[in-house]
Amino acid sequence: MGRGAQYRSRTGHKVPNLKRGKNTMRINPKFAGSMLIAVALLLSSVPFAAAQADGDGRAPILIVGSWQVTITLRNCDNGQPLAPPFQSLLTFGTEGTMIETTANPGFYPAERGPGHGNWGRSGPRAFTASSLAYVTLNGQLTLKHRIDQKIDFVEGPDKFHSVAAVYFFDPNDHLVKSGCATADALRYK
Repeated sequence: MGRGAQYRSRTGHKVPNLKRGKNTMRINPKFAGSMLIAVALLLSSVPFAAAQADGDGRAPILIVGSWQVTITLRNCDNGQPLAPPFQSLLTFGTEGTMIETTANPGFYPAERGPGHGNWGRSGPRAFTASSLAYVTLNGQLTLKHRIDQKIDFVEGPDKFHSVAAVYFFDPNDHLVKSGCATADALRYK
């Protein structure tokens, strides 16, 4: 085959000869240098979500990660505590997912499984989250437990406070009861 000649591949398509010749692509060194500088400038100016400041110029609040949470069930009318606080663990994923588990003794003798849900940003230092867990007794689904939270960071990136609406549904999704709760969380490090 001569310079610039073509040959046929196994599939029968013409393929150019990549040896030096008329079909060889040549790049102007000045053009290549300009493109390299442009790409470097573009990449250095890309804002990464984890490094961006909130709208008020302060450091970012990242809800992503695991949290140790102290929860207090409250009277929805007057805000008074209904029982001693209990502990939960929440983990917020980067793609807006969350999982949670609780050590609430109020479910005994039933068992409450882990909650699965989602979260989203609602303001510069505020988020919403919603999760659903199953409550079983003797292996049978008895209730579905949904928690809808409004989360606020008021003391820096490693603490948050939330107010929650709590709902219990029967296995057929009929509302059985509802309640209120507050929570204070510390980032698990």
